Amino acid sequence: MAITWSRLHERLGVQVARPLSVADIVQAIALDLDEDEALDFKAQLRSDEAAKVELAKDVAAMANSGGGLIVVGVGEEGEEKHLVAAPYQIPAEPEQAIHQLLASRVRPLVRPVVEAIRGDGETSGYLLIQVPDSPAAPHFYEHNPDQRTPPGAPFRHGSGTLMMREYDLDVPGREVGASSGCRREDLRA
Repeated sequence: MAITWSRLHERLGVQVARPLSVADIVQAIALDLDEDEALDFKAQLRSDEAAKVELAKDVAAMANSGGGLIVVGVGEEGEEKHLVAAPYQIPAEPEQAIHQLLASRVRPLVRPVVEAIRGDGETSGYLLIQVPDSPAAPHFYEHNPDQRTPPGAPFRHGSGTLMMREYDLDVPGREVGASSGCRREDLRA
């Protein structure tokens, strides 16, 4: 399924819903767009344990914060973190690997839309992961598979990720974040 509207569309000033293209990604790099609560860039999707934890955390955080788009194949360089193209070697079925990872790491499950954008005849390009706003929030991610560290409930705060504290979570009979004056809607701000 093609992603026809996202935070990147908004930031690029696209006026009508349509799939993103390689030209759109190149334009985002040329504009040196900043990451924000609904837009994240990653140079690569690695298969090491730390990278799996990071992706699960990012997806859970976006689902807890109104949804967003992760663009794989765009890195950052220098102290000022300028965007650079880092085309990603796209596997045959990228959505399957991402959905399997999330099924084992994120509770309740989040099922993002995953779309590959390739140049003509290319095996590398960009991978888009569109994370939906989730009515099932809060979502937790597992730090490691052996359960020694309790799951965390992350949320996006600008371009970064913070962890919800106990009083930020839904508790029967109490509004989300009641003790702090924080509501779920505030976490999206």
